[in-house]
Amino acid sequence: MKNLIYICFLFPLISNILNFQGFTYRFISVPLAQMLAYFNLILITLGSILIINRIGILSKTAKIWFAFYMFYFSFGLLAMALFSNYTPIIRTIIPLIYFIGFYLFLSVENHRKIFLKTSAIAFLVSSFLLIFFVIINFDLDFGGISLYKVDRPGGVYGDANNAALASIITYVLFNKFFVTNTSTKKHIKIIILLIIACSIFLTFSTTGMFAFLIILFINNLSFFSKERIILLFIAGILVIGTVLNLKSLTAGLDLTPGQRLKIDTLVNVVSLNTEKVDNSGRGVLLETLFKYIYENPFIGNGIDFAANLHGHNTYFGVWADAGIFTFIIFIIILITYFKKSIQADKSIRYFCLSILTALCIFMMSLQTIINQPYLLVLFPYIGYLLDEKINSKQLLNN
Repeated sequence: MKNLIYICFLFPLISNILNFQGFTYRFISVPLAQMLAYFNLILITLGSILIINRIGILSKTAKIWFAFYMFYFSFGLLAMALFSNYTPIIRTIIPLIYFIGFYLFLSVENHRKIFLKTSAIAFLVSSFLLIFFVIINFDLDFGGISLYKVDRPGGVYGDANNAALASIITYVLFNKFFVTNTSTKKHIKIIILLIIACSIFLTFSTTGMFAFLIILFINNLSFFSKERIILLFIAGILVIGTVLNLKSLTAGLDLTPGQRLKIDTLVNVVSLNTEKVDNSGRGVLLETLFKYIYENPFIGNGIDFAANLHGHNTYFGVWADAGIFTFIIFIIILITYFKKSIQADKSIRYFCLSILTALCIFMMSLQTIINQPYLLVLFPYIGYLLDEKINSKQLLNN
């Protein structure tokens, strides 16, 4: 029974992280890709039924997401009915099914350990595949080996920003998962972390590079001393100096026009030359999204409206979908997570803050953060980590 429960949850998790459905859709058949999606939902549902009598202490932190879903579907369905902005109902409840399933699955401490190992390894494979795809010039959107050099590698996701976020998550998870108790393991860990960092830079994602630098800072906060702060300041100056001279440093490299444009954007961001920053058309998309927000600010425009509009912003996408009250609940949830992470024990504080920071930064440029199961399930996992420490302290006090 235990192994069956693991299969019911871990196969869909791995399937989503490595985008089995996307590859099946592109290279085998659309019906088979749809069958795979339904199969994953059946597994999650079956797993939830099997584990119902084995659940542990449920997370109070993760539980607040149910308030979000209640508001989101209530206002979203109302807006769909009023404005006839219909979307397939199965697609809209997929994230909720995954959230409920993993909310139950992760209530068991041993399941959380297995979740961390499985996620870390699966995400690591996705980062390695990104590098391999760059070497062979493979592009999922193109459908194979591209005839021209790929501008911005999208890895197994077919999108550079999604790939950058996945690699950042990989870095944080692997750094947590891989414990070094020998010098050999320490060297292996450093090499793998450098490879993961390389996969982030290969995406040419401005958001990714910015987020990664913040994550590096957060991950090393516990090691800071006066001497290290001085070294960090010097390193920061060197990084800024390197970025400002990135055009000349990469002049001899065989880069595509698109990659040159991303380098120019990075230089303009660091030099505060904001007028010349290229936002890949997201400014226009956001303006369009705001137009619909202004039209229906209280109840929104319907479930998945922003995703169908390609709004590329999770925050305002929630507002556009289900109105301002749902948006406020969403912001409160994120603030709660950050507050509890800051107050958490050092053993998990920087890990939780790193994951949350990466997700929240990318919410400004992606509308898929709370729609993609492999990213959404990180929220209940973090919730359990935070509550686990609180419950342990309460037991000690009693």
